[in-house]
Amino acid sequence: MLANIYTFFSKFIFNIFYITSYLFPKNENLILFSAWNGRRYSDNTRSIFEYALENRTDFNVCWLVKDKPLYTELVKKGIPVAYAYSCQGVYFQLRAKVIVYTHSIDWEYMSYLINGNTKKVQTWHAIPMKHIGLDDKRIVRNKNREFILNLLFLYRNEKHDLVLANGDFDSEICVTAFNIEPENIKITGYPKHDEIINSIKDNGLTNKVVYMPTFRGEPYTDFKLFEQIDTDFISINNRLQELDVELHIRLHPVNSFKTEDLMMINSLSNIYTDKGGEFSVNDYDVLITDFSGAFFEFMLTNKPIIMAPFNLEQYLEKDRKLYYEYSYFAPLEVCQNWEEVINQIHNIKHGDYCMDKYFSLKSKFHKYTDSNSSERAFSEIIKLCESKVE
Repeated sequence: MLANIYTFFSKFIFNIFYITSYLFPKNENLILFSAWNGRRYSDNTRSIFEYALENRTDFNVCWLVKDKPLYTELVKKGIPVAYAYSCQGVYFQLRAKVIVYTHSIDWEYMSYLINGNTKKVQTWHAIPMKHIGLDDKRIVRNKNREFILNLLFLYRNEKHDLVLANGDFDSEICVTAFNIEPENIKITGYPKHDEIINSIKDNGLTNKVVYMPTFRGEPYTDFKLFEQIDTDFISINNRLQELDVELHIRLHPVNSFKTEDLMMINSLSNIYTDKGGEFSVNDYDVLITDFSGAFFEFMLTNKPIIMAPFNLEQYLEKDRKLYYEYSYFAPLEVCQNWEEVINQIHNIKHGDYCMDKYFSLKSKFHKYTDSNSSERAFSEIIKLCESKVE
């Protein structure tokens, strides 16, 4: 009880910082970028940031982090970076005309330093197959409670001035997911796709397969699906050896391998755990996925995709709903278990796979495939810098 009271008053005191923040005039050329709770240097924001660094020296752009090791790493690389909780970081958040983020204002910045005079840009981080933002009904929102909380905590406001979309498909989703007017959604293409498009390489091989499932359960918890579907890693490894195929498992950043799964996989010859770090979908020959946004990114490579929605009904019931029936995203036969997955890998290796239906889907989801999305996105951000506070 005392802890809850302490938390309430400490958050309430942040109102003082929020009100005081209006005393600081905005630097019209200062734009801050951040990603993934300030703990990663990646995603759409990174692509826009690096475009601006290289092409728009008339603007002062800086990367904001909440992770000290990442801060040190970026400083060594000579990247303009500020630590969110330092004097410099606080000052930049107070003065920035525009902030850009991959998830939310509160997650990437100190929201009590970000006032109504700051323009806010939501880039999101993946084309959504499953419900996101306000569409995610797992989060029970009581309107009266929300109204009271917004009165008590003035800085508690996730109002975006601009949302970037990849195409018509996700721009429609953004309206309800982010509670934003359609005219404030700009279809620029996802900036991070530029790098994928510029580095597409098809060596004609199918030896390196990656499994990229969406995150399940609560953020920063163990990935339990392997146990739930009785995954036999040894049998899978034996089949992979016969096919001369490597299976790389790359979990969502907010899920971790269970210790026993990690120990088992590390003892096998043809299954690998690809953890964290920067990577490109171009590094792989075939994708296995379920409801992950990786599906849309891998589509750009024009390489085979295996859809494996393990425990689909359980996911829909306990995690999140999908925007469309799963068959809309999976025009070919889906796999319900690992034996079926391995059989599809076998078919792909022997040329028994039709990409035509995925090519038609690609045109639905991707408006641009010209590798100029970062430029288009930054052009929209510039317009915010030039706009006056209403």
